[in-house]
Amino acid sequence: MKLRFSNMLKHVTFNFKTLLLFEVFYRILGVVVFFPLSRFLFSLSVRVMGESYITNRMLFDYITRPSTIGFLFVLLVVLSVYLVIEMIYLSLLFEYGYQKEKITLRELLPAGLSKVRGVLKRYHALMVLPAFLFFIVVELLQFAGVAATVALPQYFLDNLDALPYLRYVFYGFLVLLFVLFVETAFILHQFVLEKNPLKTAIRKHRNILKRNRLRFVLDFGVLNVLLNLALYGFYMLLVLLLAAIVFLTFGQQLVLGIVLTVLYAVYVVVGIVATFVLIPINYALIYTWYKRSHPEKQTLPEKKQWFSYQMSPLKKLWLKRAFALFAFVALIVNFFSVYSVVAADRSSLEYWHHPDIIAHRGASMDAPENTLAALEKAIEQRSDYVEIDVHLSADDVPVLMHDFTVGRTTNAVRNFRVDELTFEQLRGLDAGSWFSEEFEGERVPSLREAIELVDGRAKMLIELKPSGDKIVEETLELMEAYDLYDDAKIMSFDPDHLRRVKEENPDVETVMLVTRVFGSTTALIGNDNYDHFAIEATYLMENQNLLDRIHRRDKLVYVWTVNSESRLETLTELGVDGIITDVPVLAREVAYRKNTSTMMDEILRYLFAR
Repeated sequence: MKLRFSNMLKHVTFNFKTLLLFEVFYRILGVVVFFPLSRFLFSLSVRVMGESYITNRMLFDYITRPSTIGFLFVLLVVLSVYLVIEMIYLSLLFEYGYQKEKITLRELLPAGLSKVRGVLKRYHALMVLPAFLFFIVVELLQFAGVAATVALPQYFLDNLDALPYLRYVFYGFLVLLFVLFVETAFILHQFVLEKNPLKTAIRKHRNILKRNRLRFVLDFGVLNVLLNLALYGFYMLLVLLLAAIVFLTFGQQLVLGIVLTVLYAVYVVVGIVATFVLIPINYALIYTWYKRSHPEKQTLPEKKQWFSYQMSPLKKLWLKRAFALFAFVALIVNFFSVYSVVAADRSSLEYWHHPDIIAHRGASMDAPENTLAALEKAIEQRSDYVEIDVHLSADDVPVLMHDFTVGRTTNAVRNFRVDELTFEQLRGLDAGSWFSEEFEGERVPSLREAIELVDGRAKMLIELKPSGDKIVEETLELMEAYDLYDDAKIMSFDPDHLRRVKEENPDVETVMLVTRVFGSTTALIGNDNYDHFAIEATYLMENQNLLDRIHRRDKLVYVWTVNSESRLETLTELGVDGIITDVPVLAREVAYRKNTSTMMDEILRYLFAR
């Protein structure tokens, strides 16, 4: 084994710079092609199902539908062709190294292209199965480690438990794939380097494995255990480095929440690194085994550089322009595809969606509610939204205050109504000392001051209280002045407020606050004045079907006010789009660990708990 691994490393390192540049080039090409394609096929599969949003309760049905399986098959076929081309290039690159010949990327690309044309023309679909089996087995070994850190939705697990035979079929299928992989591992090398017909390739393949199958399987298993240990060590190193940066920047309180927030983004980084490592190194191991039985040197294509063929200068120029145009169009399509995912309020698949964390009246557990201090604290705690309550003063200035009177949250000597006092009179009140001495002197802020303080660092949910006829007009003027259409939504219990908002400016998103529904929920959900809903937590938990019905209308569902860890877990699992809470730090930790396995969750809590 030691000698074989040593030879494998020689194959990898001889033309290492070219190998690295090729993998970077080919992975970028893969992202440009496969991200838009996979997104298109996923969106198409959702539309074929007649839905716009796949909840966890629909997930099992979605995955097992023939249409979804069909779209996945199309994607796998395209991916297999992509892998065939990569393996042809890798076979050539390792053979050049075996013959002690240096080759640059500019020489490898045209040499490989001529080989790709010849091999695909000769063998057609025979190339696809070995490449597919190689990729599936290699990636499944990595995925097994990822799966240990991921939790599946309970609804999905319940469906699996109801059909236990599916698990046995799945495990049996995996065993079959691995057996087929072992029995086809060296076929591609013979097609690419020797141009053997299928029967000859199978016979030579059996000779390579004769009395050596277990040894080959052992080599393959040990290599992938070592590679995956290295990758997960790299993953944990990135997590620890991130945690250290968060700790030094924001303090211990936010470490766990932020680590959980970016955990799967780190997975993506490690996954990208893994594709640079797993495929070429595993393929190098198979090439090493192939060369044990076929040490003779194979004929290699003549090394040429791009655009060095005998052709007229004009033809060269147009060829270069066509290539540049194709690359530009592919990059633009990919950019907009990626941007549409990043800019979306939520994924079309609930499993990947995490609820927005909405700080109720600011971080009202750590600072006096509806004050600038509470808003700043909420932003420091990385809240996605700040929720504020707005009344009109006697002189029609929108101010932040929850109650209709000032007695509970200020030092006023009388319990005046908010609309009985001018803004200057409200400013003269102390809105912080009732909470703690630390906030003595905190003032009642205007909505304008709140908007200027937040300044795009978080989004805003602005709840309009039934307070004067001009509250809608004044609030919309401020939203227009500060261009808040993408960063703020107007929320209210008052249907007239939301109707007037839509009449004045249809582009402003509205949120209807709901405690309970008396009457037709269909009429409520279908009302065009309500873009989204904020529903009292207990009522939503008792009427879970309401969530799916609202989602089917492409409307979001926020829930209020949720502070206990058990309720945060339940409502996150239900798939709400936002959680209004007094404890945004805890809410973020709970929301972002929903897809994390118990074991991984315990490790992260042990390392980073507040």
